[in-house]
Amino acid sequence: MNAKKLTQTLISLLALGSSSIACHSQTGTVLPKGGGEYEVIGQGYNEQTAYSNAENEARYTCEKQKKELVVRDSEAIYQGADKDSRGQVDGGNIALAVFTGSSGKERQSDDYKVKLFVACM
Repeated sequence: MNAKKLTQTLISLLALGSSSIACHSQTGTVLPKGGGEYEVIGQGYNEQTAYSNAENEARYTCEKQKKELVVRDSEAIYQGADKDSRGQVDGGNIALAVFTGSSGKERQSDDYKVKLFVACM
């Protein structure tokens, strides 16, 4: 095979490989636990979004291995501001809003964290 054809083939393979990688946007953090088991962490505005983010990442991890996803357990954690006092307005919130443009009471994209304990089988 001449150098030009080899170069074209390599470029085609690189383009094909990078396009499959580029199609996946990471939605969670995958922590390998050994033996095909993982802890996958997703975050979101609400529990359902956080769960979906973790599940999507877990599914992608197993599909890369051409294996089936099995969710063994899950854990949801609320880590945002106090739910009961979120809407309350006080002097501190007003001062914060004046200086930063944010009262600190807004919903954050990481208010909820879901941990999925999964296996790829």
